[in-house]
Amino acid sequence: MKGKGMVSWNTMISGYFRNDSAKEAVMVFREMVDGEVEADRASVLLILLACGYLKNLEVGAIKLCQMMQIEGVRPNEVTLASLLAACTNLPDLRLGRCLRSSAIRHKLLSMLKLH
Repeated sequence: MKGKGMVSWNTMISGYFRNDSAKEAVMVFREMVDGEVEADRASVLLILLACGYLKNLEVGAIKLCQMMQIEGVRPNEVTLASLLAACTNLPDLRLGRCLRSSAIRHKLLSMLKLH
């Protein structure tokens, strides 16, 4: 879909998701990213919803973390708490450990109850 703007991409992703085609929404998102189109907040939110619907929390959590790191976005306590909760369902605990380290680094540890 060359030459299309973010509104077009987000409309396609949203349309697939709203019509019970979350898997296709993820495929369109990947096509967008592979086409070197930078995701905006709406597309990130949509892909996280689609990943949650598909119970593919690993893809959603990892994508969000990667995008935040690339963009230099500092996570807040809500973001970290949500990502840590998603990590409890993952077979690999490395992402959770990384997020906990991030909470310590950003001095958010006191705001989160980590066990």
